[in-house]
Amino acid sequence: MYPTIVLENFFDEPNELVKLSKTYEYFEPQHLKDWWPGERTNEIVDFNLKDLVFTKVLNLYFKKWISFKGTMFFHRTSKNTHKGYGSTDHIHSDTDVLIAGLVYLNNNSSSTAIYDEYKGKKMVVHNNFNTMVTYDARQNHGPILTKEERITMPFFIHDVKN
Repeated sequence: MYPTIVLENFFDEPNELVKLSKTYEYFEPQHLKDWWPGERTNEIVDFNLKDLVFTKVLNLYFKKWISFKGTMFFHRTSKNTHKGYGSTDHIHSDTDVLIAGLVYLNNNSSSTAIYDEYKGKKMVVHNNFNTMVTYDARQNHGPILTKEERITMPFFIHDVKN
């Protein structure tokens, strides 16, 4: 089990990421297996950005690693997110991912919760600009959304060779 880690001031220039997030096209989930509240971009393929994010995260968990497989996106929710979704949270686990996480790219009153096996809250991380939270993806987790806009950069580490 990988521990939950919270790191403030994750990016040196987070406003550049906010600007970048506004240049992408966002899509609602198309398949039931991808059901998440809000809209998400296609996978971010910028090698330098992926290298920066995944190197920082992997170094928190591993003293030595050789390679990894990871994906990351921009994600947003808004006051309209709840229409048709019916809930303000989305408790789930990711069975095909080792480590998941996100970086908050704006401030609002939403948060991310880590749950026990009975879906009782173990930890809540508040949405603070440029704060990163990462956790064992097989744990129950999910957003606690409000009607405010929420912009994040979720990332998923699928495999690590060390």
